[in-house]
Amino acid sequence: MTISLHLCLLVMVGMIGPLTWQTQGSDSSVIENSIKAKEPAWELSAKKIKRDSTFYRWESGQQRIYMNIFVTDSPQAAAAKLNQVAQQVPITPKERPKTPGDEALLYQGVNTNECMILFRRGNIFVHLNGSSVANAKRFAKHLDDLFRSK
Repeated sequence: MTISLHLCLLVMVGMIGPLTWQTQGSDSSVIENSIKAKEPAWELSAKKIKRDSTFYRWESGQQRIYMNIFVTDSPQAAAAKLNQVAQQVPITPKERPKTPGDEALLYQGVNTNECMILFRRGNIFVHLNGSSVANAKRFAKHLDDLFRSK
């Protein structure tokens, strides 16, 4: 189970299909600045702007957070994207947390600290992987607070 979740986390970072990021440049700067302000010990070690999303990798020592952020045309499109990605995960969600977002799923395999959080807030869908549940939940909350304020 641990290996399948780990492989899933690695594969899922690159598997998310095409949507439109309408204001990638400005939104990605806001996201970066917000995370940098809230997590000064963490460094942005990779960023890739794609046609359909923006990918970030944050690091602090051995800890990692990977996030793919999509802005869709509607809340329904974001919910459909969340469901599409969730169907590709080979394990059932460990938890359906009330936060972050309007809906969320948390996946974690047995005997691992790594996890994956899928959530949406309005028309934004986030796929976040973390080397620990605590860090992943904290970063997801940072994003959700930012999206809620827009």
